Amino acid sequence: MPVSVLGKLPIHTIVRDQKPQNERWPGMMIEVTEDQAMRDIPLLHEVATQLRIHDIHLSVDDFGIGYSHLARLKHLPFAEVKIDRSLVSNCGEDANNISLCSAAINLAHGFGCVAVGEGIETAPELKSLLQLGCDYGQGYLFAKPMPRDHLISMLVKNATTRA
Repeated sequence: MPVSVLGKLPIHTIVRDQKPQNERWPGMMIEVTEDQAMRDIPLLHEVATQLRIHDIHLSVDDFGIGYSHLARLKHLPFAEVKIDRSLVSNCGEDANNISLCSAAINLAHGFGCVAVGEGIETAPELKSLLQLGCDYGQGYLFAKPMPRDHLISMLVKNATTRA
């Protein structure tokens, strides 16, 4: 959702009225692309503050493909930085991508954020990201996109086989 649209919505009220009223609420992460985040930083701070009250945090998506000035990143209220697939691709073999992923992971950690590698498709990419200290990963290596019901069924099956 574009940041400009977020500014027109009564976010705090929507979240307060719609979030599950459950003590076990695990929270939520909302993704905002890097270029969307740079459009209106004061508005993003306002929205992020309203959301944090309800344990909802922001994730900067597609990090590394935007044209943002790195110094501006320190002003963004993110809990998570998702490293774009274009950097993750071949990071198991490509020295340039390894360096870029390392810099992005260190930058995320330096700002107190979690680093997530996007688009992981091979074991060497996963191994490289783990060695660089990446916190989480997503991509076809783990699972392809699937319908909600299939995901829930898979999670339930996994939980019962581990018990």
